[in-house]
Amino acid sequence: SKEFQLVFQKNNNPASRFAVIVSNKIDKRATARNRMKRLVRESIRHLLPGIATPIDCVILVRSKIDDRKQKEVEGLLANLLVQ
Repeated sequence: SKEFQLVFQKNNNPASRFAVIVSNKIDKRATARNRMKRLVRESIRHLLPGIATPIDCVILVRSKIDDRKQKEVEGLLANLLVQ
């Protein structure tokens, strides 16, 4: 999507693992980048019980999302994970 890029592969571990990357190009301020990471991590925490197979996943934030609500970010990530 225009907000996120998602790269994943199935793993042999019993649990899924996620990494969130926010570049300096998105926002120069560390506080804003950390807020975006927290929003994504919290959304993943809510979506994790619905993920059936364990995956290793990297989520790259491509545009500014710090002004969005938690439910919006969760919806965007849910759509990407379903695809």
